[in-house]
Amino acid sequence: YSIRAPETKWEYNNFAYGTAGLLVQKISGLEYEKYMVDHVLKPVGATTAHPVYPSPEMVERMALPYKAGGSLGKPEPEVQVHFDVYPAGDVYLTAADMAHYLGAQLNGGVFNGNRILSEESVREMHTPRFGGDYGFGFWMVHDSATGHTLIHHGGAIPGQRAFLIGDLDAHVGVYYMTNSDYLPDATPPAQSEVVYAALKLLRGEDYVPRPQPKGIAVDDKVLDSYVGTYELGPATIVISRVGRALAIQQNGQPAKNELLAQTPVRFIQRGSNATITFEGDGGTIDRLVVEAGDRRRTATRRK
Repeated sequence: YSIRAPETKWEYNNFAYGTAGLLVQKISGLEYEKYMVDHVLKPVGATTAHPVYPSPEMVERMALPYKAGGSLGKPEPEVQVHFDVYPAGDVYLTAADMAHYLGAQLNGGVFNGNRILSEESVREMHTPRFGGDYGFGFWMVHDSATGHTLIHHGGAIPGQRAFLIGDLDAHVGVYYMTNSDYLPDATPPAQSEVVYAALKLLRGEDYVPRPQPKGIAVDDKVLDSYVGTYELGPATIVISRVGRALAIQQNGQPAKNELLAQTPVRFIQRGSNATITFEGDGGTIDRLVVEAGDRRRTATRRK
């Protein structure tokens, strides 16, 4: 993190939320968890009593985390850990609790007729800062299809993921949790298709699923020439054969995803819009290029 004068440039910084939480604690005279329970969570109808320090009973009820298996792999159990990073994250709540909180955000700070946050506070939370697209706790997105303003935020630890999105103009939103994860290059992940489908239906719009990509047939010898380990900085990408298919696996994770051939050298990763292009000089494949969104990275084949 860089050091500079305040209010000059936007930066996503967990330490800043730690400072904000400490200020709440110092000014209110209450421990941070108790302040949030008494002044935010209980008023929105949340029933979780210990969102920061889960009780033994809560731990017993928690969903067990898993590493995603991908389209060709199998899920594997993940180690269950407690990350002590609040108030920047690591809050233990139910999906219903978070949905109530989202409802207050979509209704100008009011939930079930009770004002939780002032209109001014909510407006400030939904205002992008210093040339960025982030307010206070939410990414701000302009939906060009509807002209509406969306708020969203997600988070993850190994084997767990959550995502919140709300339409400020239609006053509808979606919150989901999953005890699994997906490959970093799955952009957007399969879960986001469910989220945006639900958002459309809540707005009363029709939803038509995106057509699933289909691959072309590629000679087995050509596919075999791509098999190997590729290095992308400290990360590794393993290309292997699973039956007649080509599979991608990253950083030793159990998730294996099928690569569907668009051309003999260019493939799309099933379940995402990430593409893989194999390149080489003199007939030898010595690198692959990963493209996801506007990000393009080159991995070198291990000798």
